Amino acid sequence: MSKNNFGRLYTELVDPALWLVTSAHGGDRGGLIATFVSNASLAPDEPRVIVGIAKHHFTWGIIERSRAFCLHLIDQTRIEWVRRFGLSSGHEGDKFVGLTPATGSNGAPVFADVVLWSECKVEAAFETGDRSLFLGRVTDCGQGGGGRPVRMAEMLKSLSEKDRQENERRMTRDIAIDAAAIRQWRRT
Repeated sequence: MSKNNFGRLYTELVDPALWLVTSAHGGDRGGLIATFVSNASLAPDEPRVIVGIAKHHFTWGIIERSRAFCLHLIDQTRIEWVRRFGLSSGHEGDKFVGLTPATGSNGAPVFADVVLWSECKVEAAFETGDRSLFLGRVTDCGQGGGGRPVRMAEMLKSLSEKDRQENERRMTRDIAIDAAAIRQWRRT
């Protein structure tokens, strides 16, 4: 197997859940769809998560400034959010138009009617060239209802041909940006 196939094969085999990551600071608010989200603590009284956000995303800058974010594990009833938050950029406009999230104690938009949500304060950030890994301390959390989390393979199958092409265009762009950032980071 070629190492170039590893990422694609890994995603197919693992089929990661899709998370909506939100943040706000100084009048700006952002949100994006992420698959790089993981539990980062075994201690029940010290819940933490780690989320990987590419540096070229609008939401990355907001998390950097606010040092806070919210995670939302979305279910089938929210698959439209994948299109809203995953196929457009906060650099292009406000993705929250028409939505009425609450404001969390950390200032980030919170949607409590999802499978699982958490408010997080950044305890540490690790630079990896193309993205930052934010270690977040969970400061509040809840369950909004049942439902099965949306996974990557299911989301891809649900896209219209137009959305599939847009997803592919953005993915190709992101791969080029990420690859250049990783190579630059390795040189320093």
